[in-house]
Amino acid sequence: MSQQTDTSDDRDDGLGVVDDADGPTRLESVVKLFLGTLAVVAFGYLLSLVPPFERPLPGTPITVEAALLGVLALVVFGLFVVIADELETVAAERLDGPGDVDEAAGGILKYLVVFLAFLAVYDPLARAVVPFLAETGNAWLFDAAYTVVALLLLALAAALVYTSLDPLAEMLTGYVESEE
Repeated sequence: MSQQTDTSDDRDDGLGVVDDADGPTRLESVVKLFLGTLAVVAFGYLLSLVPPFERPLPGTPITVEAALLGVLALVVFGLFVVIADELETVAAERLDGPGDVDEAAGGILKYLVVFLAFLAVYDPLARAVVPFLAETGNAWLFDAAYTVVALLLLALAAALVYTSLDPLAEMLTGYVESEE
């Protein structure tokens, strides 16, 4: 059996989108994901306006609206995690500095986007989860877990900032010295 090798420059970006001169770029994929996420948020909001959704789900302390918005919040958060992964790659590819600085910048961007998305979904998730925990007197667990995850995401971004300080300082110093 002979093995065929593909010599084209086409690459699958992991989303089923091929990067080549004729097709969408990775950046276009990020923009498309972001626009799709905005559409999910907009339709989720419109869905929450349907009057019967204000009624509680049978046998539960939450409304249909809270349950739906909680699920949509998880979907939106998942989409932002995918967007953050793609942004990390785009930033690392598009920046024009030393590789370690570019990679760190991409990672910092990734963790900050995930952190902001995590903060954005707090309220809809709290409305869907806290009433169940409140029945057992453990509503504080949601906030405690949320705080731990948020601090972890910030710590990851801060660690990348810290590890990139030396190469970034070297790059900036070289830039300033070359201007003199």
